[in-house]
Amino acid sequence: MKIGITVWQDRVSPVLDTAQSLLIVEFSGKDEVSRQIVRIPDTSLAQRAQYISHTELELLICGAISRYLEHYLLVRGVEVIPWIGGPIDRVLAAYSHDQLEDNSFQLPGCFGRRRRLRCGPRAKITNRRGKNT
Repeated sequence: MKIGITVWQDRVSPVLDTAQSLLIVEFSGKDEVSRQIVRIPDTSLAQRAQYISHTELELLICGAISRYLEHYLLVRGVEVIPWIGGPIDRVLAAYSHDQLEDNSFQLPGCFGRRRRLRCGPRAKITNRRGKNT
């Protein structure tokens, strides 16, 4: 399995839309086989998404991500695990031991499996009267 993690200073990059580096890791079962860092071109979101999807990743682990970029990757067969933060080696170890759902890897303001519904641009803002704005 080939996975990617956006990288910034040995940590998961906080925002995929502006990330400059991508760590590509290939696994055989739970064992890491190879590791390579590639530069993500500083281009439009469409070109950035196209570049990432052409790396033949099956899974991308990242911090915050725009709806557009996430959708583009998903329809091209790249599973996305967004709203993850932390040191790269710890995130990789957690991934290989099925422990990535641990709260210590979630970006601030994200809660469990439903973090996609509560974080970033997807979050609904409710006023004091309980109406969505």
